[in-house]
Amino acid sequence: ADALDDVQIAVIPGYTSAPAAVFNGQEYAVVWINIHDLTIRAARISRDGAVVERNRLIASVPYNPYSTYRIAIAWNGNRYLVGWTSGHTLHCALLDEELRPLSDRTIATSTFPANPTVTTNGTEFLLVWRESDGRKYGIAYWMIDGAGTPRDTGAKRHAANSNLDQHAVAFDGEQFTIVWRDDSEHTFHLMRL
Repeated sequence: ADALDDVQIAVIPGYTSAPAAVFNGQEYAVVWINIHDLTIRAARISRDGAVVERNRLIASVPYNPYSTYRIAIAWNGNRYLVGWTSGHTLHCALLDEELRPLSDRTIATSTFPANPTVTTNGTEFLLVWRESDGRKYGIAYWMIDGAGTPRDTGAKRHAANSNLDQHAVAFDGEQFTIVWRDDSEHTFHLMRL
């Protein structure tokens, strides 16, 4: 297939996080953290590559000089869920189909939450992140309903070895699957929910 033209979504002074994107069946949603003004921003892009809306403000982000500022997004057919890290905190926001915030909440506070990923089963969202107690890393996850409310009273944690690295999540129509790499053992692991 031929590549589409290079479309400029936004002009952003200073540094940003890596973007995250998802397709909702009609258009693309792109989100990023603007580290220059410490905000979460979003854009809507049509299927043919036209910018429908650019640089929408989603939330403010507290400054932390040690933060990795990572972001993820998923669409459940009605709403978007955006998850991001800032400092020692993991946040999420539920957005409507036009990327307007419906809720914004702190999900977890830990020593080093990092690398949020999110997927959906079409109703609920699964938000997964790496966290650390300062010595060991582990996978933590939270089921979030379609209204943006965590389903359980606390995050579920799965202990891992000392050097857990990147992870990914997927839904196969019946179960959620989390996979991750452990650099200390040079292995990949899988957990199904």
